[in-house]
Amino acid sequence: MLLSLFLLLLSGLLIVLYSNRKALRKYFVATPLLVPASTDRAFADTDYTGNAESPVDDLSMEIDDLHWLLNNKKQDLQQLKSEQVLKGENAVKLDAIEDTIEVIEDRLRKLQGNLSNVRNTAVALDELTVACQQMQNSLSQSQQSQHLIQSENESLRLQLDELQAYTADIKEQRQLLQKKVRLLEELHSHSRPL
Repeated sequence: MLLSLFLLLLSGLLIVLYSNRKALRKYFVATPLLVPASTDRAFADTDYTGNAESPVDDLSMEIDDLHWLLNNKKQDLQQLKSEQVLKGENAVKLDAIEDTIEVIEDRLRKLQGNLSNVRNTAVALDELTVACQQMQNSLSQSQQSQHLIQSENESLRLQLDELQAYTADIKEQRQLLQKKVRLLEELHSHSRPL
């Protein structure tokens, strides 16, 4: 139940991040200055379908993307600062790049915190899995002990039944012997001469 709740929360987080990623991409590719065409990686054209192996992989991939984008924005900022030409248009672009860098850095910090939480939760889940396995092993051993005790109990019950049958047989034989002794005593007493 804890795992399903965790996965539900994580999937909600990934959906929010995915929808925000598209908005950020539209903003970043609005001008050629923000995403240079000379880069090898086409971040804006990347289609993320969420087919990664796990939520940790999804978050790691997004963190890598944000690191790449942050580095490109910092390079753009350095390029503008090195040109020392801050006309009205470049000043606006410079402010936009600085704002974008702040947004990306903030988002990157949040994603790294989320990734840390996911890893901590995965460790806790592993510990719970180990504890559950130990409890299952203990339960299995207890059930085996219970079956052994039941088997011994059944064996003792059979021995008791046999002993009771033997005792009943001996009791019956004793009663027969007592009758015989009485008959013999009566015969003996009648056979004596008066």
